[in-house]
Amino acid sequence: MLSNTEWLAGGWPALKGMASWSYDQTGLQNFVRWDSEAGTWMEMTLSATPGVNRLLGVTDYGAREKQLGQERVRDAARAKVRASMPELVQQLHGEYQFLRSMSGGIMTDRQQVRLRELSVWYRQVYQPMAEQITFAQENGAAGSTLGGIRRELEALSEGFARQ
Repeated sequence: MLSNTEWLAGGWPALKGMASWSYDQTGLQNFVRWDSEAGTWMEMTLSATPGVNRLLGVTDYGAREKQLGQERVRDAARAKVRASMPELVQQLHGEYQFLRSMSGGIMTDRQQVRLRELSVWYRQVYQPMAEQITFAQENGAAGSTLGGIRRELEALSEGFARQ
């Protein structure tokens, strides 16, 4: 919409205001897009070409999808290691994860103390032993070696079990 001043001034100020208003009214802003953050000439060309910019886009989704796939593989490997642990270790790990997921405001004093205990267990016992098991599995260690590590982990974990 033109202001009264632009209308009276005429010339470029009026033309500029009228062109802008006409552009907005025709819906061209939805047809032609300009990506000021385009990283390459191809991205800039695609973003500025009417019609094509609606059909094609340049994203990093492929890289993100690859990263997610790698995370899933790592998560699955960790889950396999956890599933192979003795029952006591699995219980302690589950309790630790549960307490860790709770926000500090809703935890009781007893739960906070227990979380501190289990944090020590997790950092000093579980993580190093889980890494040993993972390394041994990746390098094709014998079942007796893996069994020995698991028994040692269970023995070290017994002191953290609730009586």
